[in-house]
Amino acid sequence: VFADSITPNTDTNMIKREGESVTLSCTYDASSIYVMLYWYRQYPNREPQYLLWKGARSYGGQDITDQRFQSTTSQSSTELTIAGCQSDDTVDQLVKHVIKFEGESVTLDCKYTTTSQSQELFWYIQRRDKTPKLVLQRNSYGGGINGTEFQERFSSEVKPSKSVPLIIQRLHVSDSAVYYCALRPTVLTGCLSLIQNQKKPTVYRGERG
Repeated sequence: VFADSITPNTDTNMIKREGESVTLSCTYDASSIYVMLYWYRQYPNREPQYLLWKGARSYGGQDITDQRFQSTTSQSSTELTIAGCQSDDTVDQLVKHVIKFEGESVTLDCKYTTTSQSQELFWYIQRRDKTPKLVLQRNSYGGGINGTEFQERFSSEVKPSKSVPLIIQRLHVSDSAVYYCALRPTVLTGCLSLIQNQKKPTVYRGERG
């Protein structure tokens, strides 16, 4: 971005269904009246990909690589609208409800299809009134990372059957949350609820994202 500073002013974690549209926005500050604002996208472990640039203030030019991506600008902000989110990748969940007890273990299933030779899958957790947080990431080469607070009880692996189950051991009340299984932009959602009483059931509800 040819600007002195720029910051996102929308939630940096946005989840949409395939086919829906999404708008991202940033606020910028520049001393010049001739401003060029660039938008890029970056998949995990990939280099940034150029999408477009749009002139602002006294500069009215633009360059757009894909008409699904459109940008508007003002004196201090820019928006990127993506029309009809697309993906050749899919995630799916066969079991929608799982009932477990506090202290037990649970396996949250996630199956996927992808045209990519390098499969990279993510599990996120979103607690009530919080933004999504990375639980773990796994790839088809056996590598991956766990989020800082999910080092001990959370595990997963990419299986040859094109599934990436999330295993949570010794369930805690704090595990009650919405869980997201993601294959790059495609997201599967599910909800894990737990009642803090001895031998009370944990309930997992999911729906296709």
